[in-house]
Amino acid sequence: MLRSTKLKIALVFSIFFTYDIAKSQNVGINATGNAPDATAGLDVNFSNKGILIPRVALTATNSASPITTPTTSLLVYNTETAGSAPNNVTPGYYFWTGTAWTRLSNGTQGAWDLQGNAGTSTTNNFVGTTDAVDLVLKTGGTERLRLENSSGDLIIGSATTGTLRATQELVMRQDGDTYGPSILRLRNRNSENGAIFETTDPTITLVDFIFKTNISQSNIRMEGRVGSTYTGAAPEWQIGEAANPSFVTNHAGTYTFVRRGNFGVGIAQPSAALHLKAGTSTASTAPLKFTSGTNLSTPESGAVEFDGTNYFVTSSSVRYTLAKTLIGTASLDFPSTATRLSADLTFTLTGATTNDFVIVNPPSASLVANTCYTAWVSAANTITVRFNNYSGSTLNPTVGTFRVTLLKY
Repeated sequence: MLRSTKLKIALVFSIFFTYDIAKSQNVGINATGNAPDATAGLDVNFSNKGILIPRVALTATNSASPITTPTTSLLVYNTETAGSAPNNVTPGYYFWTGTAWTRLSNGTQGAWDLQGNAGTSTTNNFVGTTDAVDLVLKTGGTERLRLENSSGDLIIGSATTGTLRATQELVMRQDGDTYGPSILRLRNRNSENGAIFETTDPTITLVDFIFKTNISQSNIRMEGRVGSTYTGAAPEWQIGEAANPSFVTNHAGTYTFVRRGNFGVGIAQPSAALHLKAGTSTASTAPLKFTSGTNLSTPESGAVEFDGTNYFVTSSSVRYTLAKTLIGTASLDFPSTATRLSADLTFTLTGATTNDFVIVNPPSASLVANTCYTAWVSAANTITVRFNNYSGSTLNPTVGTFRVTLLKY
């Protein structure tokens, strides 16, 4: 009985002594009896054992369940795969942040170091998602970049605007076939602009589009400096060599011209300042066509005009009417004609109207001394040619092809 009482007293004393140590100092758990490290509140030291963290079945990162009111920094090992993205959980270690469960890095889901990473594999290591969810980058809590899962499109900026900026030169390069896909395609959506090129510095008044090969360079320039324009009106488009463009047009559309070289329409190598291709019998293929208009109030030298009826050309300050010409030919055999008489023959010339001016050109074989030929429009589409015999004898001109020129004004 005495011995039992002594053991009870010793046990109680030991419990109080241990409690006091745990309360006032740190705790060591080991198989050697060594004192715990002075910097550790709890020092567990085994060479063949570990700490078994409580295993629970979490339901989602945004749900505390199955733990009721977990305290911040509570550590558990989740055993379940549950929840829906982006709040899904998989087996592994999680700690409670005060509002959600956050996963600790493990051997299969490594974290990216903010100071860089080494020993990565392009097959196994990447920044992104493994489920059908967009990848989003934010600054200040605002979305700045999104890589869409459904389309693969990269969206930069907000829903209304985005900026891709380089401190000096932004290079986009396609490294496929020589004649592969487009390097850059600018496309409009609905009725919006396809692309806008602008300078944000108000002191910069030109925009250059530079096209280069390894041996040459050409520019498309919007020139806003009046002193650097060729039309004297800014802004002005200049195409060709930067210092010596071939084609120039001002923004207002009042001046457009080829500065150097020849200009061909349908001609690959024009041999004149303006060289037009040949016309054909097909409709709408004439080399040049005038539209009916109103003549200038004051004639301008060198001007060519068409009022719907006649063509006009001005030399100095005088406007001249260009004659419209009809040409016809016919084989005529005049009868024997007595002296001081005449003989008439007719033929058809479509388009001839009375009072048109007619010139007749007889063949040389039909020319006889002391005779002449005259012609006129005797009726619509009808030309009359007259042989006049002024000689002193009867004459019978040789049959031949007569040519008639009709002038219309």
